[in-house]
Amino acid sequence: MQNRDMNYAPVRTVDDITDDLDGTPPSNERMNKDVHQTRHPIFSEMMELKKQGDIMVWRESARWLTFEEKVENGGRWSKPFVTTVLLHTLYDLRSSILAGTVILDMDATDFEQIARFLSSGMVKSNLLAPEKIPQLNKTLLERVIHQHQKRNTSCLRPTSKNNHSVKSANFDEDADQHNLHFMKKISCTAEACNIMVGGVDYLDKPLAAFIRLKSSVLLDNLTEVPVPTRFLFLLLGPPSRSIDFCEIGRALAACMSDEIFQDVAYRSANCEQLLAGLDEILKEATVLPPGKWNPNTRVQPCVDITSRNTRRRPIDKEKEELQKEEEARKIREETGLVRSGVLFGGLFNDIKRRAPWFWSDLKDGFHLQCIASWIFLYFACLSPIITFGALLSQVTGANMAAMESLVAGFVCGLLYGFFSGQPLTILASTGPVLVFETIVYDYCDTIGWDYMSFRFCIGTWIAVILMILVAVDASAFVCYITRFTEDNFTILVAVIFIYEAIGNVFGIEKKFPMGSVLYGNTSYESLPFSNESIEMQVSGEITTVPNNITYANVSEILTIQ
Repeated sequence: MQNRDMNYAPVRTVDDITDDLDGTPPSNERMNKDVHQTRHPIFSEMMELKKQGDIMVWRESARWLTFEEKVENGGRWSKPFVTTVLLHTLYDLRSSILAGTVILDMDATDFEQIARFLSSGMVKSNLLAPEKIPQLNKTLLERVIHQHQKRNTSCLRPTSKNNHSVKSANFDEDADQHNLHFMKKISCTAEACNIMVGGVDYLDKPLAAFIRLKSSVLLDNLTEVPVPTRFLFLLLGPPSRSIDFCEIGRALAACMSDEIFQDVAYRSANCEQLLAGLDEILKEATVLPPGKWNPNTRVQPCVDITSRNTRRRPIDKEKEELQKEEEARKIREETGLVRSGVLFGGLFNDIKRRAPWFWSDLKDGFHLQCIASWIFLYFACLSPIITFGALLSQVTGANMAAMESLVAGFVCGLLYGFFSGQPLTILASTGPVLVFETIVYDYCDTIGWDYMSFRFCIGTWIAVILMILVAVDASAFVCYITRFTEDNFTILVAVIFIYEAIGNVFGIEKKFPMGSVLYGNTSYESLPFSNESIEMQVSGEITTVPNNITYANVSEILTIQ
């Protein structure tokens, strides 16, 4: 057991064990055993084999309900603290489980039956000599003393209904020995993990066993509280200073307080899977430098604890990415964004998906709520068509105006609504279309081409190109258009409009110039007003105005230049 590197390479990740959480059972043997599919809160209790007078007893030394509580020297329970164990202790625990006996789903109803199955299993595995079976059973059935008890209890007795009358009577007596006050802190659905460690003289090498019962069983006085037992861990061996059995037991109890390891313990189908859960603990364990840490220091429980989902996120990252890719692929297949490999295959698939709903779409369109919707859509489509039609009339020399835009919107909208499967899509001219038509018209006007003929050629080529794209299922590449592509297109449209706005501002200056130079001579001489003659000095010349102008006609005088 000192060879800590022995067969250490993890053979399976903990994700393979905890796939049950996603609905995948770990093995065919347990597919129909729903009792194992639910993890319960675990209450762990460790008992040490101690010598009391001339007999050996099992004495409670520590317990775990999320955190560890240890029996102090004065016989009192310590405050809860975080369990800290040495790294080599975890390796010793792994080696003990690997070299020991692992029995999963043991069908037993009392502790005597458990001891009998355990000893026979060890003999079959050549871990225990047959002549030592009575000694092992005697050790397992020694007296159990809990910390809260005022006196020693009688020998451990099973709880099966076919026991002798004396044992049945003593069972009622031992029921009073349970710590009912501490039971208030434990969940009603909790199950127990009993850890029994100690040194014995009749063994020449350590003997370890991990047992998971098929169904949780209330094992009389074995547990401090009346909680049914699901897991048992036994570690016996010759008294030795090189191996600390208590520390190995504490290491297992610390593992059993971890939620992920609990899942593994409940769902494991063999020793290999159980070791994978222990490897997960080793991988997530925090190691402190020995010169900077006192092992006797007790870490107080913290409120902010890393959740199991956070811990599993790095492990599941690759698997989650694969699942997301698979889901995205299925969504693309359902929406037709996958190439069929056949000419016009995507079009035929769209028609097949559309066919079952074609009549219902037409019929549902006459529903009262739908009527209100398409009346609103009518005006929503009509407004931009007329607006952009008026703008097109200006930039195309009235070749395309509001009437042409209305006809185009009617034809395209009707055909698209019937055959596309998206009748609520608004089709109309947009800003980029307006800019495009402006560029085309200016180009035709520059080189002397007929605008409408050239525009017809453009529409024909667009139809041919679109037909080719439909034939080769090029629409499947739409799924690769990201937000970055959309933002680039939006920026392009915004820049075009900004450019046009600035150009129009400068165009106003050219069309309506604002002169800063005053024309003519602005120096005038004040003359008395007279109806006889009025002399006006304009451009350095004296012009005599007829003197038949009256005062009422002064407002009608025009500028003479």
